Amino acid sequence: MPITINLWQDMSIVKYYAGLYSYPFLRDGTGAVWNAYRIGNSIPLNYVVDTTMIVRYGAVGFNESVIRNWIETLLPQTGVEEQELPVARIESVRPSPARGPATVRLALPHPARVSVRVFSSAGRLVAEPFAGEVAAGERELTWNLADGRGERVPAGTYFVELNAAGQASRTKLSVLD
Repeated sequence: MPITINLWQDMSIVKYYAGLYSYPFLRDGTGAVWNAYRIGNSIPLNYVVDTTMIVRYGAVGFNESVIRNWIETLLPQTGVEEQELPVARIESVRPSPARGPATVRLALPHPARVSVRVFSSAGRLVAEPFAGEVAAGERELTWNLADGRGERVPAGTYFVELNAAGQASRTKLSVLD
């Protein structure tokens, strides 16, 4: 079962991130899980733990499709060939770190209404550089590193999120002065 562990983060931020995932999460109030499985000092931490409680995968970040792929490798084979469903996703954000405009490369299996939003490391919505209909295929969008008021965002870590047809994909972007 994948788990998002947030020990020292404000509960309102934990609830925000938990709402982005479609799988269970754990608030580790005693620190026992954090101490046992710690892989970094960032949130959210994601783990795939098998039924014997062995951690099979761990990562910092928001890419649910990667987590789901790890889960599927641990599931027993049914003997029935399953077809992989195409997923709307962020292919890349370049450059990272960025000093000027960043290019967000998207892959869409079907035409969809798309929104690309940028969040601060604290989970606050900073900007929505794009919202609208997009044709299927690979597309590039540019974010000029400006917030919703048109002012340049300060240096730091940001999370770029794609929402398309009920699917979400997230990635990290570092912004330099």
